[in-house]
Amino acid sequence: MPQRIVQPQNNNQVKPNAIAGQAKSASTLKQTVNAIPHSELKQKISELLTHYCTGLWLHALPKVFEDTFKIKFPSDVLNMDVLTEISSVDVICENPLKAILYPKTPQSGGQNQSLLVTNNGQKRDDELSSMEQSEEEELDTDLTPPPLVIPTEASPSVLVVELNNTEEVLIRCVGKDYSAAQELMEDEMKEFYSTHASPVKLRSLKEGQLVACKAEEETWLRAQIQSVEENRIKTVTSDIFVSLPFCGKICLSYSKGKWARVEITSVHSSRALDVQFLDSGTIASVKVSELREIPFPFLKDLISIPPQATRCCLADLPLNIGMWTPDAVLWLRNTVLNCSECSLKVVKIDEAKSMVYVYLFTSRASLDPERSINRQITNEELWRQQKNLLPSVASSVSKGRGDAGTQAAVPKKDQSNVTKKPSVEQATTGPSSDLPPPLPLPRSGEHIDVYVSVACHPGHFVFQPWQELHKLEVLMEEMLLHYSTTEEKQIEIEKNKLYAAKVDNKWYRVLLKGILTNGLVSVYELDYGRHELVNSRQVQPLIDKFRQLPFQAVTSQLAGVKCEQWSEEAAIVFRNHVEKKPLVALIQEIHESTNPWNRKVVAYVVDTTLPDTDIWIHDLMSEYLVELSKSD
Repeated sequence: MPQRIVQPQNNNQVKPNAIAGQAKSASTLKQTVNAIPHSELKQKISELLTHYCTGLWLHALPKVFEDTFKIKFPSDVLNMDVLTEISSVDVICENPLKAILYPKTPQSGGQNQSLLVTNNGQKRDDELSSMEQSEEEELDTDLTPPPLVIPTEASPSVLVVELNNTEEVLIRCVGKDYSAAQELMEDEMKEFYSTHASPVKLRSLKEGQLVACKAEEETWLRAQIQSVEENRIKTVTSDIFVSLPFCGKICLSYSKGKWARVEITSVHSSRALDVQFLDSGTIASVKVSELREIPFPFLKDLISIPPQATRCCLADLPLNIGMWTPDAVLWLRNTVLNCSECSLKVVKIDEAKSMVYVYLFTSRASLDPERSINRQITNEELWRQQKNLLPSVASSVSKGRGDAGTQAAVPKKDQSNVTKKPSVEQATTGPSSDLPPPLPLPRSGEHIDVYVSVACHPGHFVFQPWQELHKLEVLMEEMLLHYSTTEEKQIEIEKNKLYAAKVDNKWYRVLLKGILTNGLVSVYELDYGRHELVNSRQVQPLIDKFRQLPFQAVTSQLAGVKCEQWSEEAAIVFRNHVEKKPLVALIQEIHESTNPWNRKVVAYVVDTTLPDTDIWIHDLMSEYLVELSKSD
């Protein structure tokens, strides 16, 4: 994200001086064309080709040469006379010229080993025979690929493909010269071996040798021979990982000692996603590295077999049940889970919603609807908690302690009375050791890159430090994986305590603000600054592991402009310019507090995304107020 060193002043034309964001590094060539003799150039090409035993496309030679030796590749070398001196050339097409270069074997000497295309498109028989005769000798040649160049940037993009423990992590680098180059190579391998592949004699293979192996769907992969046993060869190819997850994709996930079919239902990030097990109905959050593609031999059968799990709904429940209480959910689970005598009676099938409405029974002896789970679940004792919640909410509102969440539960005619009550400073959540360390902020007069997550109006918005966002993303992924794989606990919840809460299929660090009706609770997201209503069953303890990172939400007020009450129109203008955007904040003052969620910052906000102009948000809002007063 571009940032400029800025100071508040009348002239908003501040020249950009980028001090944040990522700058793309450009490859530099150490030598010029004339700096290398022709003989040395041919030697380097020959040396380079020894690392490509399966061949190198002619059009890729200049790029590979420059990346390897950091020397500009002379264009005059790309002619057949020069190339046939230092390599074996397989011409695939003459117009336009497409060819594959192979390293010359010791047996080839100075002879021309190129394979030319005849008029009828067939390769010369004598040259094919020559290749077949030298095949065994070529396989004996030690052609070791060059070592992988480790990325130089501070935070390279990687894909974790296997993780056994903290000391054994298998990753793949992502980028133009890594994953993209490998995909290009695999495409070239597929194109080449689909027309040139021929069985290799078993006696010519040995342990440790590098070979090309055919995988599923005509894919060819590089492999190393581990052992040769009679007519079978064992090859360090990696498992078929899911490299491009997307919603609706069907693949495999390991669960309870076996591989099972799953469908990806939600992709949270490059590391974590949600899946539904097709044959058990279970929904879980897993790591991308834990998924595998369906092996080609089983693909047809696994796709053709219908899912064995069906979504069902209890039919004919009373309409006034409303939100399910924890007691009702717990009773239902204890009654039907692992019950060997369960049976059901289908009442209706809603194909549009893929839902089956049923009567559920715990005994096969009787299918009388009056003895079904549908009738037993309506027991008043299971729904008493809903009635007990009402007095506590009414008391909270009458005492003026309602927050954004409780106000949503109050009739509109009473909300004016609630909002006019003075707010009360929330009590501490307990010992200071329970809280994460405070978020470091710049001093007055210093600037910081920020991302505005919430913007109500200039008097109240929330930003997150831009440089810390990657840490928050990692934390969110770890919370998602932890709470999605941990058994749900029934806990006693209290106001003004820290918890983890599930909102829209993600887990957040929250402060519980109020207990509402129908099992709902009001929470404040401590890393994003949003107020949410969630079911109390979606609230779990916030373990110590997730209390290490400082809370990322910083409550703020725009400096440089004053207004007693912002209109909805002004709030919309402000929101459109700052919400969900990377900006620069210039700190004016910080109002500290015991609790981090009560700390408040007054700051100028600047949009530096335009190439030649910095937009000072306080100037923009001041101009809007002037224009608004003129119209009145």
